[in-house]
Amino acid sequence: MKKLLLIDGNSIMNRGYYALPNTLTSPKGIHTNALLGFMNIFYKVYGEEKPTNIIVAFDVHEPTFRHKMYAEYKGTRHPMDDELREQFPIIKEILKDMGVLCVEKGGYEADDIIGTYSRQGISEGLDVTILSGDRDLLQLATDTVLVRIPKTKAGKTTVEDYYAKDVVAEYGVTPLEFIEMKGLMGDTSDNIPGVQGIGPKTASSIIQKYHSIEAALEDIDNVKPDRARKNLDENREMALFSRDLATIKLDCELDNNISDSEVGKEQIFSKKVFNIFLEYGMKSLLKRFEDVSADEDDTPKELSLDIKDIDYNELVTLINKSDAENVGLGFTLIDGDIHGAAICVDKDVYIVRGDAVRGIRKDIKSDICISLINIKEYIRYFGFSREDNLFCSSLAAYLLSPLSNNYDYSFIAAKYLDASFEDEKILMGKEVPSIFSFDMENYRKLIAYMAYTAANSKDVLKAQLDDFGLHNLYADMEYPLIFILDSMERYGVKTNKDFLMTYGEELDSRVADLTKRIYELAGEEFNINSTKQLGVILFEKLGLKSGKKTKSGYSTNVDVLNKLKDEHEIIPLILEYRSVTKLKSTYVEGLIDTIAGDGRIHSKFNQTVTATGRLSSTEPNLQNIPTRTAEGREIRRAFIPEDG
Repeated sequence: MKKLLLIDGNSIMNRGYYALPNTLTSPKGIHTNALLGFMNIFYKVYGEEKPTNIIVAFDVHEPTFRHKMYAEYKGTRHPMDDELREQFPIIKEILKDMGVLCVEKGGYEADDIIGTYSRQGISEGLDVTILSGDRDLLQLATDTVLVRIPKTKAGKTTVEDYYAKDVVAEYGVTPLEFIEMKGLMGDTSDNIPGVQGIGPKTASSIIQKYHSIEAALEDIDNVKPDRARKNLDENREMALFSRDLATIKLDCELDNNISDSEVGKEQIFSKKVFNIFLEYGMKSLLKRFEDVSADEDDTPKELSLDIKDIDYNELVTLINKSDAENVGLGFTLIDGDIHGAAICVDKDVYIVRGDAVRGIRKDIKSDICISLINIKEYIRYFGFSREDNLFCSSLAAYLLSPLSNNYDYSFIAAKYLDASFEDEKILMGKEVPSIFSFDMENYRKLIAYMAYTAANSKDVLKAQLDDFGLHNLYADMEYPLIFILDSMERYGVKTNKDFLMTYGEELDSRVADLTKRIYELAGEEFNINSTKQLGVILFEKLGLKSGKKTKSGYSTNVDVLNKLKDEHEIIPLILEYRSVTKLKSTYVEGLIDTIAGDGRIHSKFNQTVTATGRLSSTEPNLQNIPTRTAEGREIRRAFIPEDG
């Protein structure tokens, strides 16, 4: 009998992330707690279920059909931690290497994907098991569909099993009636409103008696307790609407069939997967593999470099005499200037002190290529030009792997040299390089790794650029752009500081006027920037209709206020107050602080950040100046084009 295992990827990753310490990292400094937690649960359930087919569903970071129904859906959730976010691309790659099908689809949540495949699995005669930490999926349980929910207690993970009868035993309602309960009690984690004043116990008792919200509404006079009756009667549409939000979709249009998800034990426990776990330092998983050991050829090797000190003139003579094919340069600024660098000649790495190294391009033969990681950071200090014989390893790696988070030496070494180097965060920690760093082993390693990786990855990267037809993109567009962006950064954007300061005073006056009018309409003074105090004023004192109240108070986000714009004249004033104060703090004050002594803003233009190939701007971001309001457009007047 075939068995389909459906896994809620986001839920299990979250569970792993919060269950295990955030100090778990790979040898390269990548966080691994969510990865390890996910794989521990995966292997436990895989061993118990022995599925023939596996699908892992993930959410996509874009609005779903529920957001179109209700803009505040999941509006109270905190943004994902960066340490968790960086692990999602990795788990997808690991699952892909295991032969496990990962599915995500814009407009749908992982729950909807799982719901759809669960019903397809039933229709195709498969046994179906769902693995998720989210009890919303209990509505999918049937007599043949098992929902398994992992729980961690006292440091141990156990799994609770629910068929339809188990849902009835615990909640007193069937899986489908569980959705009716959701409509009444709402869900604070998803920001589903429900009916105020009706919690799980009351919702359960109402649905046990009536089995549906409609049936309870038809007999509203007899609904108990009285407070629930009154609130339900006053919020009929909200109860039905909340139920619709909580209902998992069972007929998503998906690109993969269940037949695409067949996977064998030999893939789940392959040598390749073993080596991946070894690479990420998740050695506790290796004991699950029988008769599998690391293959040196498949695992990035930890290289130990022989780093020598050398006089600059001796090094120049050595390079020119040896006709070296690969020369790499690595350095980081100390107190804003160069006090030396690491130079790799083929496989040999040398440390050079002093600033004579600035002239290396003109001092060695012009036909010898110098490879670097992130050339743009070197240009102004070494005087490099577009005509020089240089190669940018990080730019080539970006074109070949545009989905990576960064293109530093540790990434390039692991991916293209099959070598493992300690990450900069591990080597330097919070250490700020100083002139004394040249005598510190970790600093010497840092710049040596940069130089070695740049020198020895050049041929591999060039070959792959040719193989994928990317040579012209690199040579004719992206490489010349490095020098254009550098000149833009150095030239800067001329900015009228006096205009910004005057405009800031105008905004201050506008804020003061708005504050006075808001206080008058509220009948008292309060902290307009406090969500809690504003919620009390709007929804308790002024009696405006609110969403569901949570432990932290009422939601007063922009979607909530936009719906109330016509309900009270205070709302448009609060929206304008927020807009004006943000303009003042973020754009006016923020831009003034970044104007240099030459009257210009020298923003950084990043070439290897976005997966789509567009540029990004930081320190400050000049691409997000508002244009939709007159006030936002006014800020743009501060940027002054030169004559001509």
